[in-house]
Amino acid sequence: MEDKQTLFEINTAIIELMNQKDRHLKLAHDFSFFAGLTKQVKFHQNEAEYLQNRIDKLTDHKVNILNQSQKQFLSLEAVNG
Repeated sequence: MEDKQTLFEINTAIIELMNQKDRHLKLAHDFSFFAGLTKQVKFHQNEAEYLQNRIDKLTDHKVNILNQSQKQFLSLEAVNG
């Protein structure tokens, strides 16, 4: 049950981070049309990259939880025959 709650929280965090990343990418795209806004474009690109790294770490954590749950299930299945 704890794993399900943790996975739900991770999925919720991933969705929020993806939304934030999308906003930064849109702003970077919008600012790219205006001369003199190079710093703003770079800032939003960097923020999007940072958020993607956080998403990747959360996704890795989620996969580890799922793998551990699968191993526990398989070991219980082996014991129960």
